[in-house]
Amino acid sequence: MSNGENLQIKNPQHTGQSQPGGGQNKNTEHRQLEAWQRTLVLCILSLAFVASFFVYARRSVDFAGYAAVGQAFFDGRDIYLDTPVGANTWPPFFSLAAVPLGLLDRVSPYFARIVWIALTWASIFWALDLIAQLLYGKRLRFRPYENSLAITSPELLIPFALTLPFLINNFELLQINMILFSLALWGLVLQAKGREASGGIALAAAAAMKVMAIAFLPYLLYRKRWRAALWMAAASLVFFFSPALFLGWPKFWSGVALWPVALRASWGAGNAHQSVYSMWDRILGYGHIPFAVPGTFMLPLSGARSAKLAWEISCAAVAVLGAIAFRGVPRPDSRWAQVEWAAVFVASTILSPLTRKPYLVVLLLPYALLYAALQSTDLDARTRRVLRTVMLVSFALSLPTLHDLIGKSLAVRLEMGSVVTYGSLIMLGGLLWYRGRANLGT
Repeated sequence: MSNGENLQIKNPQHTGQSQPGGGQNKNTEHRQLEAWQRTLVLCILSLAFVASFFVYARRSVDFAGYAAVGQAFFDGRDIYLDTPVGANTWPPFFSLAAVPLGLLDRVSPYFARIVWIALTWASIFWALDLIAQLLYGKRLRFRPYENSLAITSPELLIPFALTLPFLINNFELLQINMILFSLALWGLVLQAKGREASGGIALAAAAAMKVMAIAFLPYLLYRKRWRAALWMAAASLVFFFSPALFLGWPKFWSGVALWPVALRASWGAGNAHQSVYSMWDRILGYGHIPFAVPGTFMLPLSGARSAKLAWEISCAAVAVLGAIAFRGVPRPDSRWAQVEWAAVFVASTILSPLTRKPYLVVLLLPYALLYAALQSTDLDARTRRVLRTVMLVSFALSLPTLHDLIGKSLAVRLEMGSVVTYGSLIMLGGLLWYRGRANLGT
């Protein structure tokens, strides 16, 4: 498998089908049991869907900031100085994109949040549909058919369940991360299908609202996806400068100058932050022994040079390991290319100076890829064991984000010890190791 054009793995076989050799009654009973299980899971999902509107629509949290910047942009006010302190840490284009949210919030804040929750659910189903197409060549449906996967199928349900702690965090804070992840994933799917212009524009739109997706521009250049990279770069510039058409150039450039200041002010070393930078700052900057100190939700960065240097070394190490693992040239639509996307998603999120728990919904793709690999029949026992361990450990280390599950005091102590960061780094390491196996012919 040293030939890059052959860096693929077979699609895993569809699970859940009755095996030959059993009696008719046994097969019928098996199908009925599966139908009962699907009905139960579908009822639980439906209950969670309905309950989310009642539980989370009463909160303002981060959505209040989205609405505030959208209203400020629409009114012609300063999108950084005339909004609540710390509310706007996004590029100027985000304020333009948030105008509909601001206007809807003026009509009815409660209804605006209901719409936002509905959009978040839609983005989850959209991402699962894209994953179904990528990994299994099927579409997402609520009931299983020959050319579709049901929402209750293990191929989709298990990755969804493993990502659930971060999905819940997104609902709790009414954040935009799931929407942006689905948009970026769609862009990658489009460019892999040969629709470079559409794919590049979709990736640029995600990057224009939250910078982390810009990491796919150097990736596309590295993979010599010239047209997709050109479209992404050009569209990024168009999105970035588009607010000037409404604000005017003086006010636009004023906002551009204020944005990095507001962004840096949002960085921190408290348990709310789970970036590699924050991890090193807690250890080297403040001298905290992991898990030995109680959680502090918001803690400013110490400013220690040693923490910044350790973060820079970590980024360089990941870049080197990525270059080693990404040897060979997989086809844009191959499974190995998808593993590379997943690694870039995780690396750009966890290595960013600002990483909060809801950002890690990007783990949905890695979980889906590794689960699909485990269903494949051509994996050796060692690779299967490593991938299973990576999935389970990464999931176990994400559970402290559910404060009500293990208790807030223990949860924030574990978060202060960077447990979520460790879980993400383990996933990143597993993806790079798995991708590297292709270069060894395994």
